[in-house]
Amino acid sequence: MEFESVEKKKSENLLIAILGLVIFVVFFFFLIKVIFVSPPASIISQPQIQIQTYILEEQSWKNFWKSLSPFEKLNLPSQEELGESLF
Repeated sequence: MEFESVEKKKSENLLIAILGLVIFVVFFFFLIKVIFVSPPASIISQPQIQIQTYILEEQSWKNFWKSLSPFEKLNLPSQEELGESLF
């Protein structure tokens, strides 16, 4: 009787140890995968970033050309405003 209970405890302890080891290995694998393999998550998707970058570049070029425009410096009406006033 005593021999059977010792063997039973050994087998239970072995199963618990194997289960704990499996859980640890799986957890460690996912931890390494999350830290080293997965790319950082982007809050804004890539196409939206490209669109926003294009819009910002477009606005900066418009502002650049406006700063060089003599009409802006002299406070004269632009060609569009002149065209509207004629019609």
